[in-house]
Amino acid sequence: MGGQVKLHPCGHCLRFTLIFWNIFVLLIGVAALAVGIWQVVENDNYSEVTGSDTAAAGAVSIVGGIIAIGVALLGIIGAIALSRILIGIYAVIIVIFIIIELASGIVGFVFRDRVESTVSDNAVAAIENYYNSTSDRRVIDAIQNDFDCCGWNNYTDYTDREEEIPTSCICDDNDGDGNKCIPISEMGVNSTVYTDGCRDSFVDFLREYQLVAGAIGITFAVIQIAVVLISIVLCLCIHRAKAEYTTV
Repeated sequence: MGGQVKLHPCGHCLRFTLIFWNIFVLLIGVAALAVGIWQVVENDNYSEVTGSDTAAAGAVSIVGGIIAIGVALLGIIGAIALSRILIGIYAVIIVIFIIIELASGIVGFVFRDRVESTVSDNAVAAIENYYNSTSDRRVIDAIQNDFDCCGWNNYTDYTDREEEIPTSCICDDNDGDGNKCIPISEMGVNSTVYTDGCRDSFVDFLREYQLVAGAIGITFAVIQIAVVLISIVLCLCIHRAKAEYTTV
């Protein structure tokens, strides 16, 4: 039945625009899903420091990505079939999705502004418990190994302890920038350790991927607003075309 309806050139333009938009949305949904999975996996390594906010943001990205994929497929099918019902359902779902995306983006930007104080408090506590907690030691070692750093402020965070300095602080001055390493013969270690603390590099890292998550949410919402407008106009074009068809 839909194949018998002849749209005006403007209607065809909107139809194919909706299809191509939703192919793009489909790709964005896959990307959001991937980013969310990445956030959850990374948070598992740094959970003692980042707390639950980062995992929550990752979960939102995963759910949003899955919904985006499903809704995009609905829009593509509706446009191909020239179904006002499917396109109408699609538009309503998109409006709801826009609200979710905006909330996700705002959460990402807000958390980015307060990440330093939250992470600093958790990191200092984890370093204080480094020798007494296996989970804290695992997280701090992961951060120090990944970011080539030692301690939160610098390596002196450990120098007032009786235990040996963490092996994750040991620096191979033959690799990379030797200026980042300093000889030390304290705490049972006669080697070189990283001079830089982890605070700046780790906070910058968290801010960057929270910025990415927020930007994806806001960008996706802006795109979908345009798609909703296109859907409304396309429904009107289909209604007009069907009315003309029935009068012939």
